[in-house]
Amino acid sequence: MWKGSENLKNYAPNYDFVSFGQSQIYIGDYSGKKPKKNIKGHIDITIICLDNVYIGSGFFSSRNKSICNEPIKFRNDCIIPGSSFKGALRNIASAVSEACLPKFKKKEDKKPNNNECNDKQRCIVCDMFGTVNYASRLIIPDFKAEKADTEILELNVQYGPNPKNKKYKNEDGLSKGYKFYKTYCEKYNDDKKIEVNTVKKGSKFTGRIYFSNISKEQLSLLLFSMGIDGSFNMKIGGFKNQGLGRIKIEVLDSKIEVISSENKVTASEDITNKSPLELAQEYPNNTQSRKRQIEELKKILKP
Repeated sequence: MWKGSENLKNYAPNYDFVSFGQSQIYIGDYSGKKPKKNIKGHIDITIICLDNVYIGSGFFSSRNKSICNEPIKFRNDCIIPGSSFKGALRNIASAVSEACLPKFKKKEDKKPNNNECNDKQRCIVCDMFGTVNYASRLIIPDFKAEKADTEILELNVQYGPNPKNKKYKNEDGLSKGYKFYKTYCEKYNDDKKIEVNTVKKGSKFTGRIYFSNISKEQLSLLLFSMGIDGSFNMKIGGFKNQGLGRIKIEVLDSKIEVISSENKVTASEDITNKSPLELAQEYPNNTQSRKRQIEELKKILKP
């Protein structure tokens, strides 16, 4: 629930939660089995906007004596920032894996915590996406527009989140889990409206995701978290509560290499002969600890 939204008679929350699971943090490696993190390569993808998408630039324009929020652009062309995509991707990966849990402690509490990831110990997600004093194993540049039209929409004003609201808590007073906005949203009305220049449904963006020194499980998790298997669609940007932000990921090309200890590329029947789709499908089939969370996510983000 948003602060201020409690007074809306027709307010529809349009979100649900993926429950937290037990996290696993390992010293020196992200897994007790210490799998070889010897996979590198890239994947070329197309991002298709299934609904209008808005990622704000912080700039405004004047249209018909009103102020319009403008999307982020590069040289007058709309883009999807790699940082925005990576953040949404990481959130999904954390929800469906044995990732470390979000930090809820107060800022003034600076005591060391053995359950936090750092440069010495990490969970599977922090090991891949990066954490404090530890670089990411992924490089995700901005996605360029292949075809991107814009459309001005009149939308409800957004309010800041209110974590103290009871709808965020379970019976024990603890957080219910990772919050995701539903694919199909109920409409609601607010007296306060704003104009937003959105990237129109049907727009397409292309780009390349690089990865290095990751394990097979991490690669499978990465691909599944993008919804490549078709079991769910990611949502990015703002106004997701009002039906914006749904995207579909299609793979254009990929290159996956397995590096031996002598730093030579070797053939691997287990990895290089499998498509990104096959590797994405393996994750929900192979994981034993997150089947419940995966089903919760699919229900919320169903195509």
